[in-house]
Amino acid sequence: MKVNTSKTKVMVFVVGKLDRVAIMIIEFLIFVLTTIVVYIWYSHRKAVNAFTSRGVRVLPGVPLFGNFFKSAFLRRHFLDDLNECYNAFPGERYVGILEGTGSVIVIRDPDLIKQITVKDFDSFINHRDFSNDADPLFDNSLLMMKGDKWRHMRAALSPAFTGSKMKQMVPFMNAISQNIVNYVQKLTEGKADNTTEELDIDDLMRRYTNDVIASAAFGLEVNSLEEKANEFYVTGQRITNFSTWQRINLFLMSVFPSISKRLNLKIFPEQTTEFIRNIVKNTMEFRKQNNIERPDMIQLLMEAAKGTLNSNTKENDNVGFATTEETQLNVDTSTKQWTDDELTAQAFIFFFAGFETSASTLVFAVHELALYPDVQNKLYEEVEQFKNDDKCLNYERIQELKYLDMVINETFRKWSPAIVLDRVCLRPYELPPPRPGADPYIVDKGTVVYNVVNSIHMDATYYPDPQRFDPERFSEENKRNIQSFTFMPFGVGPRNCIGSRFALLELKVLLYHLVLNFEILKCDKTTDPLVLKPTDFQIKALGVAIMIIEFLIFVLTTIVVYTWYSHRKAVNAFTSRGLRVLPGVPLFGNFLKSTFLRRHFLDDLHDCYNAFPNERYIGLLEGTTSIILIRDPELIKQITVKDFDNFVDHRNFFHDADPLFASSLLMMKGDKWRHMRATMSPAFTGSKMKQMVPFMNAISQNIVNYVQKLTEGKEDNTTEELDIDNLMRRYTNDVIASAAFGLEVNSLEEKANEFYVTGQRLSNFSTWQRINMFIISAFPYVSKRLNLKIFPEQTTEFFRNIVKNTIEYRKVNNIERPDMIQLLMEATKGTLKCDTKENDSVGFATTEETQLNVDTSTKQWTDDELTAQAFIFFFAGFESSASALVMAIHELAINPDVQNKLYKEVQEFKNEIKCLTYESVQELKYLDMVINETFRKWSPAIILDRVCLRPYELPPPRPGAKPYTVDKGAVVYNVVNSIHMDETYYPDPQRFDPERFSEENKRNVKSFTFMPFGVGPRNCIGSRFALLELKVLLYHIVLNFEILKCDKTTDPLVLKPTDFQIKALGGTWVKLRRRT
Repeated sequence: MKVNTSKTKVMVFVVGKLDRVAIMIIEFLIFVLTTIVVYIWYSHRKAVNAFTSRGVRVLPGVPLFGNFFKSAFLRRHFLDDLNECYNAFPGERYVGILEGTGSVIVIRDPDLIKQITVKDFDSFINHRDFSNDADPLFDNSLLMMKGDKWRHMRAALSPAFTGSKMKQMVPFMNAISQNIVNYVQKLTEGKADNTTEELDIDDLMRRYTNDVIASAAFGLEVNSLEEKANEFYVTGQRITNFSTWQRINLFLMSVFPSISKRLNLKIFPEQTTEFIRNIVKNTMEFRKQNNIERPDMIQLLMEAAKGTLNSNTKENDNVGFATTEETQLNVDTSTKQWTDDELTAQAFIFFFAGFETSASTLVFAVHELALYPDVQNKLYEEVEQFKNDDKCLNYERIQELKYLDMVINETFRKWSPAIVLDRVCLRPYELPPPRPGADPYIVDKGTVVYNVVNSIHMDATYYPDPQRFDPERFSEENKRNIQSFTFMPFGVGPRNCIGSRFALLELKVLLYHLVLNFEILKCDKTTDPLVLKPTDFQIKALGVAIMIIEFLIFVLTTIVVYTWYSHRKAVNAFTSRGLRVLPGVPLFGNFLKSTFLRRHFLDDLHDCYNAFPNERYIGLLEGTTSIILIRDPELIKQITVKDFDNFVDHRNFFHDADPLFASSLLMMKGDKWRHMRATMSPAFTGSKMKQMVPFMNAISQNIVNYVQKLTEGKEDNTTEELDIDNLMRRYTNDVIASAAFGLEVNSLEEKANEFYVTGQRLSNFSTWQRINMFIISAFPYVSKRLNLKIFPEQTTEFFRNIVKNTIEYRKVNNIERPDMIQLLMEATKGTLKCDTKENDSVGFATTEETQLNVDTSTKQWTDDELTAQAFIFFFAGFESSASALVMAIHELAINPDVQNKLYKEVQEFKNEIKCLTYESVQELKYLDMVINETFRKWSPAIILDRVCLRPYELPPPRPGAKPYTVDKGAVVYNVVNSIHMDETYYPDPQRFDPERFSEENKRNVKSFTFMPFGVGPRNCIGSRFALLELKVLLYHIVLNFEILKCDKTTDPLVLKPTDFQIKALGGTWVKLRRRT
């Protein structure tokens, strides 16, 4: 047997690599799930505390499920969970309830229900919006309409539901009830006792309500008892018997309303709504064309739309005790035109509401009559007497059946289909205290309020022995004693159920025929007491455990498939067009190791750059984003200078979610950037920067004094080991505070000053900021939809207040100070001028300003836009300058020969009693060389990114290849650090050698291979400020101290994987010895 060892090694390597990838992906998923769990727990505690801290009692419930944990896992109906919350605090007028991650106020006091639904109706007009505008028919229905649109539709439709119009529906109901009677009689044929087999009455009642609605509303002749699978009935089943997907959507809408709205989730399938839409549309068109009228709901809707419906206010509109009263809304409906789609929506909701709720009530009424034969016998006596009097069952005479009305009312009381009357608070609203001695409660705008109908109906306070079915509660003598707003089967107030008369007629007609023709009997399968089906619901549902698991598996699978597909698509987009690219890993692209903090992302970038040394440019995969990485300096020049107009803009990471960052010079685009750059340029010339040097000298002296104190009492005048990183950041913080914002800050004395702490927040990204950055990179479209922010509001508000208050104070008091805010104020007024003859160079790295030829005199900038420039100046200057200083000191510590040479230069400069000024700092040639070499090896500008504004053709990436067209919107990376460390341009690049930038050698530095401040018109505007800031401090440090290696000094230095900037892992440690 032979073994191919080379293949075995390759296999082991690949499998090992895949194992590591799998572990990283698992770690990422664990992190995501942990984050979700923490977020859910936090949201839950926040919701509980929002109630308890304001004096409202609430059962704490379970995170994610709130107070509906048992019903979520099918242990009971959600109504039982609701009743438990209602009954938990019997002395309260209202309580809190947790529904998923949402907070709801549950009203227990009938007087408050009246206050909310009637007296202060204008504050609680709307229902809760579950569908997020995703279901057009549902959203345009009377149930979901809002505000004035609802008022107009209600007023337009009200005449269609009056008694005079409803009486036209009774013949349909009688006919379909007779179909039911005939069907059941057939089931009794051949039976010795004329008794059917055991029947599940549920299906029979649904077929009745289906046929009634089909006939009375849509003008269709349907007999669901003969044609079991007719499309109308099947559609009704689809609407009311929610599928797994519909339940998942409802679960998401309940638990994550904001996300579900962004994902545009729908409740009802398109097939279902399209069926209703076509029926209504075709029926209306046919009737209009053929001038046909039929006494049904579609005809009434057509008349309502034309405004030809009128209600007779004097007619007897009462169909029973439960009949709702119509409120005069005082709106002019004659001018309001309704589309066919809006009318269709009313037919849809009529079908949705009538099909299920009426059927459920009939089922419970039949069930109770079976359990209570005495009630049934009394009802039979009434209907038989009615029949014996040779009375025809019509709209007027049905009201004579008093006991039938009592039975219906008691059914509504015990089994109300209207479980909850929900309302949304439209403006802050004060509820009276929930109990004596408590404080009033302010209901916030947007808060959902529940008036829990079923719970009140089953409250022993209002209905003694509530589990007993007793129609006598609604006798003529007793119903007067029923407290107002404790019986609400069709809701209360102006937004009650418009179809109460139709529903009552529908129920009474069938019950009349059933009781007249049949005796309803218990059987072995009859349950008593009846237990509600946990999987069923009418108003809403929370998810169940299995569905949640299925949903999560589906989501994770979808993400995996999508990311794999996106990854392959991105790789193929490069390779099919001749570009070479490292394939990377789905979701993470070429940045897997840095994503999981195995190394700094710069190392991943170097791997890609170095993988194809002969290519002029290559492909790069950053998450799910494809990027062109430029390796050739000539192409960098072409992109950043010659064809700059094709590549003006930076990549937009922030989607306008961070206003200060998005409005900064760094992120501005096109002409807006040109105007701001031209406006700001005079503020950064040499003549303006020389005003900053005194601030830098003073703060550098603070650093010297601080370190000298650390050497006091030491025999060798040497400090303990110092992490120089912290010291440099405090220096750059104080320089910017003083030179830019006009603030006197000494971070060495006041360690936790707000300016420094804010700077730390900006540069030391939190876990959440890193997650947001990852999502923005991997899923830019989703992150834009979710409006993710990188910088916390607290941080940006801090800068906004400083700049705004300083500018206002100086304007009011006519104060001027030579700092950046003053220059910004002058720049925006157009009073800053640039002297083109002045010597503007601060060293070899100084960038040149490009004349943009735009007129800035007519452009006005807001204070917020000026604040954005100060913000970005702080953000860029605080971290990048500090990083460069840290690396410079590190290199001087490990390269004492370089340090000695620099010390000689600064000592000679000092001995000549020269004052360190803007002009004289330029005499320190070796200091400039040290700074340049620091920038080369540790450039803070790692990438110069550009976005292609129009299709652009790059020359072939290699000899023999084809040109490559960069698509509009594609991102191009000019990788500064990788080019700086390319031995093609800088031999032995790891060696720190300032001589590369000597007068003799810097002429040999190839153009566009040294870019610490960028290149072209969009280079760094603040290069002079940064160079001065670095040179001034290094001058003072080297003049006063010898920088020494210590035990903690790392060589070679490893970059900190958790940081986006250039920072050393474990810190940058040195000792400083005071020179004597």
